Amino acid sequence: MTGDANRELMAEALRELRRLRARIAELEAAGAVPNETGKPHIVGLGCRLPGDGEDLEHPAAAWRFFAAFGDAVRPAPSDRWRAEHAPEPVPPGAFLRAPFAFDAAFFRVAPREARLLDPQHRLLLEVAHATCEHAGIAPSALRGSDTGVFVGASTEDWAMQIARTLPFAAIDGAIGPGANGCGAAGRIAFTFGLQGPAMTVNTACSSSLVALHLAKQALQRGECELALVLGVNVMLSPLPFATFRRAGMLSPDGRCRTFGAGADGYGRGEGAVALLLASDAAVARHRLEPLAQLLGSSVGQDGATAGLTVPSGPAQQRVLRAALRDAGVAPHAVHYVEAHGTGTMLGDPIEVNALAAVYGEGRSADRPLWCASAKTNFGHLEAAAGLLGVLKTVLQLRHRQLAPHLHAAVKNPHLPWARLLVQVPDALVPWPCGADERALAGVSSFGFTGTNAHVVLGDVPRALRGAEGPAAGGPMALPLCARTQPALRTTCRRWADALALQQVALADVVATAVRGRDVDRVRCVVLAHDLVELRTRLFALANGEPADGVWFGEVGRGEPPPTPPPDAELDVRAAAFVRGAAVAWAAQLPATARCVELPTSVFQRREFRLPVDADE
Repeated sequence: MTGDANRELMAEALRELRRLRARIAELEAAGAVPNETGKPHIVGLGCRLPGDGEDLEHPAAAWRFFAAFGDAVRPAPSDRWRAEHAPEPVPPGAFLRAPFAFDAAFFRVAPREARLLDPQHRLLLEVAHATCEHAGIAPSALRGSDTGVFVGASTEDWAMQIARTLPFAAIDGAIGPGANGCGAAGRIAFTFGLQGPAMTVNTACSSSLVALHLAKQALQRGECELALVLGVNVMLSPLPFATFRRAGMLSPDGRCRTFGAGADGYGRGEGAVALLLASDAAVARHRLEPLAQLLGSSVGQDGATAGLTVPSGPAQQRVLRAALRDAGVAPHAVHYVEAHGTGTMLGDPIEVNALAAVYGEGRSADRPLWCASAKTNFGHLEAAAGLLGVLKTVLQLRHRQLAPHLHAAVKNPHLPWARLLVQVPDALVPWPCGADERALAGVSSFGFTGTNAHVVLGDVPRALRGAEGPAAGGPMALPLCARTQPALRTTCRRWADALALQQVALADVVATAVRGRDVDRVRCVVLAHDLVELRTRLFALANGEPADGVWFGEVGRGEPPPTPPPDAELDVRAAAFVRGAAVAWAAQLPATARCVELPTSVFQRREFRLPVDADE
């Protein structure tokens, strides 16, 4: 073939390539082909984790715990299961204070159904609701949307307890979805009216990070614009303790000594973690504030190793490299990795060597890879462990600090730490990059049957950060609601306390209540010119004291009053609202108002345990 003919063929190929690119762009613009170029944003966080004396129910509380060297391990509670079901001692662990407590009325679950509902499902409902509010979205605003639900859950303790405890005559239809893993995601979608993909993922310890990977793919394929991603683990049976102890996996004192010389197994932990993942379009539509960006993710398998539960270093390297390729990030650009880090003499060296092999590429001696694990604080949350690592990493990105890693003052002697260029923070230290450099991090989670996951996160580019709203000229009206009067008074107190700890614009506080919280039966309105006046009046409401500029009411069963006109005085609108009228409070907000981090809904829990006879 002549040179001229070759050139003509190449020119024709280029013309065809341009035509195809133009056609793809047309289809993407029309929504016929999903645009996969956008990286999803993490816009909301939620958790319920064991704490020191009380459970941690807000990301801010979790950060304070991490930063203060928090250690959640305690002796196994004596009332967790029947004595005859635990013939041998159960080691310490990171236990929630009240795993059977649940606000069934809030979620309109009948008492009998609540008693048969897996406490993991109950916990997920509460954390999902709080996560939406943390993002600045009223949960009711998502009803009928294509929002997805992706849950990582693996234990079957509740089904085992039902089989061992419940009389046969007491069995009814609620047990099916209430004790089945698929019900974890399905119940959230049902309760909130979400119509996107909903699934429960079980890959053991990597379940929730695999769920995050699947949620990211669903957003990029255009299957949903928002996705709730959750992980949960509640220890309701002594059987897994006995199983893992006899397999040589458990630490006798319940603590994970990840990277430490005393690593002797992992300690079990429980809790729930959630995040809300959003596409670019959802961020714009709901005026959301991104907390971090999910740049890349990957899932892989160990394959054939020396044993089903034996990890594979080469397989871990493959999943790390795949996530970095997906993120478009060079290994040496990443500053920190939240490790799987179970704290075993076998697993830790395999993981650290894999990290060093991948993330050490192109890394200079003055720029070590920082590495730590939340398991030293909360134990191994198993199916929820991956999302716990993401929660910790996002909090660190936001604060531009690395939290201290516990129980590793003396490092594992089987690793050449200096040569590997891996460093472990033993105190609260600044994020290891300058303010003008984007902070990048990885998170790993490995399942004990070989399914591995890794994600790459970045802090939010400056262009995506919302501008501070201007101080309001006032007065402005703050509407708050709850299911009961005690819950509303508690809400008022929590908001007043929170406002004492942060500098925010009054308009942003009002925007958070208007856009990020649902209207309910018990209502109040507070008029204020500034935050000092707002706090004073919120405290008055919390204490049941009279105060100027405050309205309080409970909507009855009768016909609500008519909606006041938009130009009505604030006090007229406030009086009508607390009696049940619909009021468009958003009209008072400036265009720059944004939602800020404030306490989420108050749950009034009561304990629901399995019935012990057919009459209960």
